[in-house]
Amino acid sequence: MIRQLFAASAVMVILTGALTAADKEVKAKFGSLDPTGKRMTVAVDGKNQVFALDADVSVMVNGKESKDGLKDKALKAGAELTLTIPDKGRAVTKITVGGATTASVDKPKTDKPKFEVRGLKATITKIDADKGIIFVSTEDGKKVELNVDDDTKFYGPRGGLSDKGIKDDRVAVGHEIHFLMSKNNKKVEEVHLPVRKSDKK
Repeated sequence: MIRQLFAASAVMVILTGALTAADKEVKAKFGSLDPTGKRMTVAVDGKNQVFALDADVSVMVNGKESKDGLKDKALKAGAELTLTIPDKGRAVTKITVGGATTASVDKPKTDKPKFEVRGLKATITKIDADKGIIFVSTEDGKKVELNVDDDTKFYGPRGGLSDKGIKDDRVAVGHEIHFLMSKNNKKVEEVHLPVRKSDKK
């Protein structure tokens, strides 16, 4: 008797596992829903197909069952779906929106783009703050006078904008800077300042 009960239990476990494993999953893209809620049209491998919907069909969005069911806004044209159909049935019992690929939604990128230092590299040789002139020597040895004004933007090495302009303490003889001229080469648009000595580790 005990052997018969054990054997029967084993058969039930095997059958249950087999039925679960036999559930069919279909990858598709949402097309439209029948007004009666009994059928839906989807695209499978680029071809439209019509699937019957179970009366108790569930809709999963972001890993949770939707309270709105078939009226959920996630069911929109082109949405990626996974349709679950039992082995001994033809109607869809579960609709999973988006599948498991929701990483881009759950974890948006937060990295800020790195600030870009632009312009020609030069070394400051002299400063005339009253006239708004910075005298520099470029890498190829040219002596250049940079005429700056209130429209010239002075950037720190990390992208911070200096409100002191030519009177910034980083505008000093011997310091290396980068300067960017306007398209007509008549005006200095940007001056990129070095790191303050007090900020260096």
